Amino acid sequence: MSPVHGFAGLADWSLVGAEDAGGEVTLTFRLTDAAVAGLPGAEAWENPFELSYTVRFGAELALALTVRNPGDTEYSFEEALHTYFAVKDIRRVTIDGLDGAPLLDRAPHTGTDLALQVGPVVFTRETDRVYASMAQVEIIDPAARRVIRVVKEGSGNTVVWNPWIDKAAAMPDFGDDEWQNMVCVETANVLHHSVVLGAGNSHTMSTRYGVISAPRGVR
Repeated sequence: MSPVHGFAGLADWSLVGAEDAGGEVTLTFRLTDAAVAGLPGAEAWENPFELSYTVRFGAELALALTVRNPGDTEYSFEEALHTYFAVKDIRRVTIDGLDGAPLLDRAPHTGTDLALQVGPVVFTRETDRVYASMAQVEIIDPAARRVIRVVKEGSGNTVVWNPWIDKAAAMPDFGDDEWQNMVCVETANVLHHSVVLGAGNSHTMSTRYGVISAPRGVR
């Protein structure tokens, strides 16, 4: 059975570079198809790949995932940077930047109907949505008096997830009360935005996370 979030997240990546320049630390990791043999889900993947994952720590956190196809056959793939953000109270959190974006709602209360986002994203129940959007978003966390800005490139989707009460209680690797203090906002290319990569070509998906203080009007 394939893992929900793909086999790359289960693999041991190799650290191939480390640099400290002007207070910014950059780490580079590498993964190839040869290193994932035997992992759940990898047995169904028959194409060669070279992944490079760069993480830069500074005033912002910057991530970049580059996928290279060293083979002689075109293939497609999905990718996502599976990012959990700590928040004070998910019931007061909103996400700006997705107004008007087409969405696929995968939570059980709505099925899989396509719709458009209206206004900011709010959280009142289990949320599992795939947005077709290349725009930056802001996670507004008024209880913590901060805004987390997410700026991305090479990404056609933003995934927003919170399991809420019942699903959190049913997940063996998730605390029953942890849903209150987290939100998942993923930079991704999935479904109709899967990447088609020609032989010898590469694709980079990147994102930057910055924290700013919330304006006094936010409460």
